[in-house]
Amino acid sequence: GSHIFNGQIFDPATEKVVTTPTGALTCRTAFAGNMIPSTRFGQAAVNINKLFPAPNLTRTSASSPNYVLKTTGLNVNTMESMRFDQNIGQAHKAYFSYSARENSPAVNLQFPLPLDTNSPQNFTTHFIRFGWDWTINQTMLNHLVLGYNRTNSFNASLEAAHGSTNWDTTLGIAGTPPSTAFPQLGFNGADNISNFGQNTDNDVIDNGYRVHESLDWQHGKNNFMFGGQWYLQLFDPLEKSGASGNFGFSRNETQVTPNNGGITGNSFASFMLGQVDAASLTDARIQFREISHYYNIFVQDDWKVRPGLTLNLGLSYSIHTPFRFKDGDTSNISLTAKNAAAGNLPGALVFAGAGA
Repeated sequence: GSHIFNGQIFDPATEKVVTTPTGALTCRTAFAGNMIPSTRFGQAAVNINKLFPAPNLTRTSASSPNYVLKTTGLNVNTMESMRFDQNIGQAHKAYFSYSARENSPAVNLQFPLPLDTNSPQNFTTHFIRFGWDWTINQTMLNHLVLGYNRTNSFNASLEAAHGSTNWDTTLGIAGTPPSTAFPQLGFNGADNISNFGQNTDNDVIDNGYRVHESLDWQHGKNNFMFGGQWYLQLFDPLEKSGASGNFGFSRNETQVTPNNGGITGNSFASFMLGQVDAASLTDARIQFREISHYYNIFVQDDWKVRPGLTLNLGLSYSIHTPFRFKDGDTSNISLTAKNAAAGNLPGALVFAGAGA
């Protein structure tokens, strides 16, 4: 029976169902003076409000900002390489090489930490090689190469990367695993409120080990080569993104009628009441660690049949094993295994290793 105004906020605790000429209607009572009593504020919202910087701009319209942070960013790209060669007597030669690259992108903060929303990606690579050539005699040469590759892609918010505060516990958000990332807070775009926080925290590491062995033998018109290769690949991502939670706030919780998409309600008012509209959480109890091997043996012959004609002959055999979980923690679908949850009908997940 009262008037409804644009931007008016309503108390979700007063929700009730009333009868109207068109049927039952769920509605709420407006907050007096369009203000929420401080006694109704959620504790997490109060704690987060203490982190907001004071406005430093004068708003010229409802959609213009009231705060700006002046920052500078530096994009750092570092490269280094070295190589050492050494003769050991007449028959042996050895070398060692190392190269690395690190790329750290510029980060221009939108808000002071821990409220900033950036998640820069730092990329680092390392390549190491050791080689040994052994001249056995005038017709035979042995060649050995040992290698190690490492790529590291670190994608995380500055707070997750360098902070030490367990933010959810500090803010009063319960039920989440420990995390130094600040929770992500999202608001209705129509309310002209920025999102805050960034909980990206991933460190993807890829290690590769390499062995290459070959023997060259010059025999008459033939140049034989025998050899093999072995690769070990360890894909070891450390994924902790989302552990502090994603919390979305909408007008729905403070509208006169829930889910009506009208002109009432405010997502920041819903936030102050601690009324979350949507939330998600990632708790990575088991990290996805993969292992793969590659094996190869080969023989080849460069046969100089006559001047102007050389036949290049060879035979190679390779095995590239599928990726598997470290410790065997993996599962797959079996179309024949009995599913106890479905009356023993065929079709169920089967587990290997520790998950069996």
